[in-house]
Amino acid sequence: TVSKGIEQVAVPKVIGDAREDAEAALADRGLAVEVSEQYSDEAPEPGTVIASDVRGGKRIDKGSTVGLTVSLGPLTVSLPGLVGTDVGDAVAELEGLALDVSVTEQPRPWIGPLRRGSYGRVEAQVPDAGTALQRGDRVDLYTFSAAAEEAED
Repeated sequence: TVSKGIEQVAVPKVIGDAREDAEAALADRGLAVEVSEQYSDEAPEPGTVIASDVRGGKRIDKGSTVGLTVSLGPLTVSLPGLVGTDVGDAVAELEGLALDVSVTEQPRPWIGPLRRGSYGRVEAQVPDAGTALQRGDRVDLYTFSAAAEEAED
């Protein structure tokens, strides 16, 4: 008998598919998958396949590895308005957007009168709400320290 060699399979077209669907389609053909992730303004939906190192339709050896690039969501985000929100919630929201957060506690009011219950709330943010930022950009939050609220009693 003559060996037929290694079986070849056609790589399915997976660009634009959800990561799970793409991985399943490749596995069904006997192909391994290696995934990398990156932010993409062109593919704002996280989990969407945005690139493949083997074009769909090409025949390759069964058991080969196909590299996929999956979107983590948009690189650019719009900064939400956080003034008046709990500092911990604001930090969690910004970190969820992959932004760098700095919190500064002020010992006394530096803009306007101190409102009762202000401790632990965002009093100001830089830059302003609605600013377009790149992931990794810095956002500064300002709050009053407990000492300032106690001094008003």
